[in-house]
Amino acid sequence: MKFFLLLSPVFFFATLLSGQNIPVDTNATFVIANGGLNLRSKPGVDSKKIANIPFGSSVRYLSEKSFKTDSLYVRHSHNKEKELIEGNWVQVEYQNIRGYVLDFYLGYPPDNKNFFAENFTEEFVLLFPGCGCAFNNLHDPSGWKWFGYFEDSHGNYTIEEINISYYRSRTITCELIISASKNDRLSFIIGNKKGRLSRNAVVQGKSIRLYHYNQANPINQSDLERASVELIELDGLKEWKPGELYLKRDNKKQLLNKPEYDYPNEITFMGDLDGDEKDDYIIHFGDKGRVVLLYLTSKAKPGKLIEKVAMFFAPFCC
Repeated sequence: MKFFLLLSPVFFFATLLSGQNIPVDTNATFVIANGGLNLRSKPGVDSKKIANIPFGSSVRYLSEKSFKTDSLYVRHSHNKEKELIEGNWVQVEYQNIRGYVLDFYLGYPPDNKNFFAENFTEEFVLLFPGCGCAFNNLHDPSGWKWFGYFEDSHGNYTIEEINISYYRSRTITCELIISASKNDRLSFIIGNKKGRLSRNAVVQGKSIRLYHYNQANPINQSDLERASVELIELDGLKEWKPGELYLKRDNKKQLLNKPEYDYPNEITFMGDLDGDEKDDYIIHFGDKGRVVLLYLTSKAKPGKLIEKVAMFFAPFCC
């Protein structure tokens, strides 16, 4: 999951433009601001706040033009460079109250009937910080406790409670930005309504590639054995691709994926997340990004080895 951009706290810089020739996406009606979106009397952060629109609410556009622009000031964690993401002040209505909001806090409603017809949002959420284009990854930040897993160079992941925020960008390949209050070395985020998964503040983990483009560099069978997994090749293909991924443990075998997930690409994380002394998994399925699944052994149903508890959508955006 190295294709995500990591973001730090944000600052605003106003651009005093009429914005009349700037296109406004009136389909972006879903409020994604952590803590709700301020509805203001005039287009500007210094104008009077007349209402707060809760996360997940919808607004109605009163105009298709931009009344002013503002920029979201972000910093990438890897190269420390700064970048401005522009947004528009748009005129909207919420519960018969009219005013102005910044449209990088307005996104598209998530499709709860996702293309896998599965819902894993009751107890756990899996997120990766940075850029993406799947609004199915939207979850009300106030409804969860968020824990970041920060990796060092030795396979140690320090677990810290963090805050998350969402922003919409105009870039096609980065329509939705997931930002964390701390992001240096942040590998992934797990939301849990009850608190941290285990008592441990540090967990050990590793990643294993399950597919290589270059067949001269095949999958190392010993890596699969250490991960207690088995790969089954898809039949009838000119190019070798793994089709089925099984977990093998305690003389049992359990299929981890469905055909519609696409082929297993990488075990992004393998380690004991929930403190039961058995390895849990975060597995990426698909070529240029499709879905990533979180599996926990402590949630296994009777007769099963492990259970998938959360799904992150990672489609190829362009």
